[in-house]
Formats: sequence, C-alpha cells, structure tokens
Amino acid sequence: VLGNPSGDDHANIRNFILDGWLGIQFDTEPLALKS
Repeated sequence: VLGNPSGDDHANIRNFILDGWLGIQFDTEPLALKS
C-alpha cells in the first residue's frame, strides 16, 4: 500500500489509512462469546 500509493489493491487498508477507526462500522456485533 505504501509502496504503491496510487494503486487500487488492499482497499480495506487504504480506507483505514484515510478514515482511521471512525471509518470502521459493523451491522452486527463483530465478536461473540463462545457458548
């Protein structure tokens, strides 16, 4: 990503670099306790 800043690979990492933790959203709880 850093070596190819104009590329379109690794979209999730590129979005995180731009938006940080505020850009992370889940429709449901991402983790659940094991039963």
